[in-house]
Parts: sequence; C-alpha cells; structure tokens
Amino acid sequence: MKIKPNITSKSLDKKYGKHKDECGFASFLSREDAALKVKIRNSNWSVILGDTQDCVLEGNLGMCCYMQNELHIAKNAKKDMRVETFYHELSHAILAESHYNVIIKEYLGDKYELFVSNLGDVIQNMNWENVKKISKEI
Repeated sequence: MKIKPNITSKSLDKKYGKHKDECGFASFLSREDAALKVKIRNSNWSVILGDTQDCVLEGNLGMCCYMQNELHIAKNAKKDMRVETFYHELSHAILAESHYNVIIKEYLGDKYELFVSNLGDVIQNMNWENVKKISKEI
C-alpha cells in the first residue's frame, strides 16, 4: 500500500481493517492449495486470493496469518490495490520471520500499520535486479 504523508494509522485501520495476530482455524477452511508461494528465510508462505467477505479477510483487503504462513489478498480489489496489499502483507511476514515483529509492534503501537505500509512500499519499489547484481560483484 502506498502511503501518502497525510495518511494516519487510524485511517489505515478504517480503510484496510485492523490486522489480527492470527487467522485461526478459519483460514484452513477457506484455503485451497495455493499455487502462489514466497519463501522468506527457510519458511514457505502461501499467497491466497479470496473474497473480502470470506471468514479470513472479514472485509479487509489483506491478512497475514502468521501460524499458517499464509498471506490472504482480496481478489475482488483492483489490481494496483492487490499488489500494494501483497507487499504490505509480505512486510508483515518478513517482520514475523525476523522474530522482531512483536517487539516492533509493541514499540510502535498504533503506528505499526503505518510502518508496515511504508516498509511494503520500500520493498515494492526496490531495484531487485541491481541488488542481485551488486551481491554477485561484492
């Protein structure tokens, strides 16, 4: 999600919904075998497209289910919002895999979602080809 300077974490909650710490058993019920996967550290995360009204998304555009290693994205959102939401949820997963997610969340409080959105924007706009090239040359 691209964040404009005047967007607050409160307006993000209103637009995208509050993120839960865990999706619970409902994510297993709504899940089909996801063909979309992303590996973060040594963990494989499934990317699952669902309807915003399903039991996992509950009206949100995205949800990161930490225990199931699942990123749920609303398939009925516009393409650009699905992509932005994917990077936002991917940022949640990266923070979870870093084992600092809870500490960062507690420290930032209501600014946590804004931080995650900005991190997602940075990740989305990285020049990954250049990063890989530099990694090989150093």
